[in-house]
Amino acid sequence: MQVYKEEDFFSGPEGLEAVLLWRERSTSLALFKVGESNIGPGAVYEWSVADRDRIGIIDLLNKLNPHSIRIVTAGPGFSLMPHEMATDSGSTEWHQHLPGDSQKGILVSDKKSSPAVSVSFEMAPGDFEFLASLRNDQKVEHLAGVLLENMEKVDFVSLWSKIVLYFVDNQMFAVAVKHGKPVLVNTYSYQVPADALYYLLWIKKELFADEAEVPIFANGLIKTGSNLHNTLKNYIAPLHFGTSLRKKSNDLDKDFPAHTFSLLRQMA
Repeated sequence: MQVYKEEDFFSGPEGLEAVLLWRERSTSLALFKVGESNIGPGAVYEWSVADRDRIGIIDLLNKLNPHSIRIVTAGPGFSLMPHEMATDSGSTEWHQHLPGDSQKGILVSDKKSSPAVSVSFEMAPGDFEFLASLRNDQKVEHLAGVLLENMEKVDFVSLWSKIVLYFVDNQMFAVAVKHGKPVLVNTYSYQVPADALYYLLWIKKELFADEAEVPIFANGLIKTGSNLHNTLKNYIAPLHFGTSLRKKSNDLDKDFPAHTFSLLRQMA
């Protein structure tokens, strides 16, 4: 529903810029004249979570056809990461060479206000149907929780460059941080562990070729002695199963002796 609109805002030849704030319980759409995002929106729409699945967010965007749309998510564990990728590099050409199902280039905000996770990315005009696929994916919610939990740990946050992996249901979630800034967030579907290994080696080559060692933290459903476990252990170094540099006992893991778990139990 429309909650605010300046008089004659939609008249005139100027194009529109849109910012969509996608929360867990509501969605807001703010519209600006091109180049005037610093002086406030000219129109604002808002929908509750109960009606946004059947409302006209997409219809409205198709009607107004803004020049660009910036999507921001906010909430404890809410994310738009499935099958998307994020990078803060200036060029996005190398996205096209990424193995797997990478569909959108997105930029992860490094302005984290715990306990919220914020992800923002630009979308090209006419691609608004993609919005229909945005949802609160439970697996990604857990991944976001793991990252938040670990960013508070002294031994983890002190690592300016690292790769965090999360495996479940033949999906590998990968988050790479270089010099303290997120440079990659992506999910990759794989059939055999060798595929996941290839993808991981590709990340190291493309993003960390100038660094001697990048610690890698593997989390999720990794059965001890499995092909996935052995493949990672035999070909990746330095590799840590779990999310800490220090080996420690975790009472929460005792319920699952056959798997290596991260702090996911604390997030459930």
